[in-house]
Amino acid sequence: MKDFFGYRVASRIGIAASLVLNERWFELYSRLGFDLLTYKTIRSRERRAHPLPNWLYLDERSAAAGGTAPLRAIGIIPAAPLTATAAGSIGMPSSAPQIWRRDIRIAAPG
Repeated sequence: MKDFFGYRVASRIGIAASLVLNERWFELYSRLGFDLLTYKTIRSRERRAHPLPNWLYLDERSAAAGGTAPLRAIGIIPAAPLTATAAGSIGMPSSAPQIWRRDIRIAAPG
């Protein structure tokens, strides 16, 4: 056991918050031995993710303009997508407070 900000924990290594979606995920990772688990984003009201498409490939010529021109998205998948320039944002969604508060109460240790 180790001290982590005044708490006794098995490890100072936790699970990235984005992988912990609700109390079922907390329970799974807890059974696997992780004891530092957090929610990614919680808000005072529900917020949905950005609508699709929330991942776009960018026109690399506009990116190469040295920051003087706005970036433009291209509407197709490039021939070599693993080496292409892309941008994405899901907008940090959050469930409604009554949902995430219930999950935290269920997942909180005794």
